[in-house]
Amino acid sequence: MLNLVVVDASGRRSVSVPSGPFTIGRSSDTQLQLNDAHVSRRHAELIQDGSNWRVRDLGSRGGTFVHGGRSRMFDGVSKDSAITGSGVKRKLAGRGHR
Repeated sequence: MLNLVVVDASGRRSVSVPSGPFTIGRSSDTQLQLNDAHVSRRHAELIQDGSNWRVRDLGSRGGTFVHGGRSRMFDGVSKDSAITGSGVKRKLAGRGHR
């Protein structure tokens, strides 16, 4: 299990990620729906690889950033990894990561 801490216009909240792929975006068919015009309908996803996690940008216009660098695919996401995109900050916490 992975916990994702989301900080956006709605405030700060924790979201459980039971397994991947876990999609993030504006669309109602994503596991984490973000109501922000700067977030793409299908913005990014978390992918579980054994006990490790990856972040993959799904072709979003604004991009996905891990530790401040823009990335299409980032391997080795670990606890306290800062993932940002279009004014929304997400931080991994909890169990199930490196």
